[in-house]
Amino acid sequence: AVGNYDFSGLSTNSSLAYSVSTTYKNGQYGSDILELTADNATQTADIKVYETTTTDPGITLSGGHVIILPASATTLNVLEAWAFTNPGNETYIGSGNDGATSHFTLPAGATGFVSGNGITADNTTRIVTDTMPKIPGTNTIYFTYNLPYQGGQALINIPVDYDIPDLSVLVPDNGVSAQSTTLSQSTQSFQGVNYLVFSGVNLKAGQNVDLSLTIN
Repeated sequence: AVGNYDFSGLSTNSSLAYSVSTTYKNGQYGSDILELTADNATQTADIKVYETTTTDPGITLSGGHVIILPASATTLNVLEAWAFTNPGNETYIGSGNDGATSHFTLPAGATGFVSGNGITADNTTRIVTDTMPKIPGTNTIYFTYNLPYQGGQALINIPVDYDIPDLSVLVPDNGVSAQSTTLSQSTQSFQGVNYLVFSGVNLKAGQNVDLSLTIN
């Protein structure tokens, strides 16, 4: 099916950018970001939408990043970002009554869970339920939480819920020392900040990724 839309009278101010989104059968779809100029004030932004399915088309987890930041003398802030690949040509909206398209398990002691719409966490079971539809191609989800630590020592065990071909865990290299028995260690600089980088490949569901930190 083909549809059209039109917006008129939009500003060409260089500080503004535009994108368009729509919802179709519980899936949300968006256009590329456009910047209008006086010389190019009329542009086209296509929005591709898909039919939906409750049959898993073979979605896989293609990679993940975890960033661990000391937030205080007793608290770590953790960001997890996960990328899924949908190889099909329909949007997967989950097969169960809860509409879940993925689940994750938080480490023991996790509190203060924060994420966007469609992603929730059960404080008792520590299960994260993701109901975001998975469109064909790459889909990324993010969430954050806090972990407690005492005496400058933290031992973190992150459950592996899916086979992961590539995982990176980043810790700022600023008075923090760290080691892991499951990941290899290197150092890298991103935007002027040095990080300890712990990498793992071909991790299997059911494993735990361990990381011990000493925070000075």
